[in-house]
Amino acid sequence: MRFWMHPPTARLPHLSVCILAFGLLVFAIGQALPTRPAQAAVPPQYVKIERLVLPVIRRKGLEGHLFLVIYLELNDLKYRPLIASKLTPLRDEYIRALNRHIAHRPRILYNVKLPELKALLMKASARIVGEGKIKAILIQAAANRRF
Repeated sequence: MRFWMHPPTARLPHLSVCILAFGLLVFAIGQALPTRPAQAAVPPQYVKIERLVLPVIRRKGLEGHLFLVIYLELNDLKYRPLIASKLTPLRDEYIRALNRHIAHRPRILYNVKLPELKALLMKASARIVGEGKIKAILIQAAANRRF
């Protein structure tokens, strides 16, 4: 009987032996590779900034207030003392930057755009503490009060 006359199931034992050998080879290579020690996951480091209350003043006078609760996510634990020592200048710079931002946004009390505020606060942070020390600005709460 010729090979094309054999039923297809007759060749399956050879195929399963090849698959088993390939699996054993992959397992052996995986065991032989050097393993890296598992690094302990470092929890993110956050610093809370005192709540910011910004008045929104227009031609008619006081239109409302913008309230922000901000947390800073640090890139490394070693920056915590630096940030703690610069909290007052950071807060002052945030208020200056946000007041400039509010002055050019007439509808800020109706539509607070958090990505814009985060980018603005990241630039202000870089001016005070330097680049790369703060990983992210987290706005925990943003509220507005119109009069």
